[in-house]
Amino acid sequence: MSNELNETQATQKRPDAEAWMRFLQYFSLSLGAGFLITGIIFFFAHNWQFIHRFGKLGIVLVLLLSTYAAVIKVPMRDWTRNITILVMCMFVGVFLAVYGQIYQTGADTYTLPLTWMLLIAVWVIVTDFYPLWMFLVFLAWMTITLACYSHKTECFYNPVQSNYNNYCILVFVAFSLLFLLLPRIQPNRTTVPGWVIGTLAIAANCYAEINLCYIIFDFSLTALLIAVTTIGGIFTLAQYKKNLLLFSISVIDVIVFLFAIYINISAHDLSFLFFAPFVFALPIFLCVTIIQKKRDEWSTEKIDNHE
Repeated sequence: MSNELNETQATQKRPDAEAWMRFLQYFSLSLGAGFLITGIIFFFAHNWQFIHRFGKLGIVLVLLLSTYAAVIKVPMRDWTRNITILVMCMFVGVFLAVYGQIYQTGADTYTLPLTWMLLIAVWVIVTDFYPLWMFLVFLAWMTITLACYSHKTECFYNPVQSNYNNYCILVFVAFSLLFLLLPRIQPNRTTVPGWVIGTLAIAANCYAEINLCYIIFDFSLTALLIAVTTIGGIFTLAQYKKNLLLFSISVIDVIVFLFAIYINISAHDLSFLFFAPFVFALPIFLCVTIIQKKRDEWSTEKIDNHE
């Protein structure tokens, strides 16, 4: 049974020639688009101080309108069009940054990603392209980070009491629920890729775990409720989707929390440094054992369902 399981797992993970060709096409296209944008940016950055302000705005505007015209008029594959839309959305932010630099509007720092996010929101919704969605999530996170930094300078020194962590958790959880429910609301949309949910879950889990560890030293009921709900939701989703990554995150959370409690208890006793390797070894061993056992269990279920 074990040999059959290993052979099945190896077969499922081994891509064929067509998959490799598709990957190389997408990778080369993305790499080429990235190098093109980087080259354009560095070329104008080198001569930026010698260009008139109207010339600066004109250059960025021409690039923005060129990509827009390519999206509307030029026939291309869906993947190429989506990459072009992503580049166009990036040029929107470049235009806003150049405009703010030239005219010194005096706006708060968080207004740039906020305005950027609002201007490209329509394209993100219309385009069924999850890398573009993740770019929107990044802008939302950047808006919250800069807003907290502008109005609460202690947010990075006391992220729990300033609710910075809670805001970030709510953003990542909200987008995760949106991605999970959107294909049900609109069946014609593609199913959310696993890496999207995994990335958002890891991001939300990091802030939730910081909350759990921090409240050991400085208790906050709100932070505790949000952290426990987030981690519990990730564990429930892992069981429902049979996602080993999310399950592993949940198990590691428990281990990290126990480590934090141990450090808090032994903080005033230097002898804990001597016992730490022994105390940490057993939970880590249990963590690896639980994850491997769950992996084998779910792999066996997949084989049985396939048969």
